[in-house]
Amino acid sequence: MASKLIHEQPQGSAVPEVVSLNPRRLLKARGLTGSGREYDLMRASLERLQGTRYTTNIRPDGGFGAERTFALIEEAIFAERRGSVDVRLSEWFRTAVEDRRVLQLSEAYLTIPGNHERWLYRVARKHVGERSYVQAHHGVGA
Repeated sequence: MASKLIHEQPQGSAVPEVVSLNPRRLLKARGLTGSGREYDLMRASLERLQGTRYTTNIRPDGGFGAERTFALIEEAIFAERRGSVDVRLSEWFRTAVEDRRVLQLSEAYLTIPGNHERWLYRVARKHVGERSYVQAHHGVGA
């Protein structure tokens, strides 16, 4: 979601408090069929994400401050007909996205088959950084 928001939001603009998603399109983008079972699994994952609490003294701008405990999403509101879901983002998450302080992932990341492999991708991507990504994909010199 962070990568999508960064891609769609102009630099310096506010990230909306509520993001509307099309569950079927989201599941299809992940290479899934969009079946009822997959919808139920997506719903359960959003519920787990809402219930997961993070504690850190890292502010979303990258600095340090008072220790805070928060969730990345405040709530997920599912429409009656499975056609949409609204996700209310936490202040910490919105600020981190607005300041471009989150790791952007390629859509190809979603096709990586295993947890260890995805972890390795995130570690490598974090340490390569944006400059090397731009060099590799746009032919920019060092």
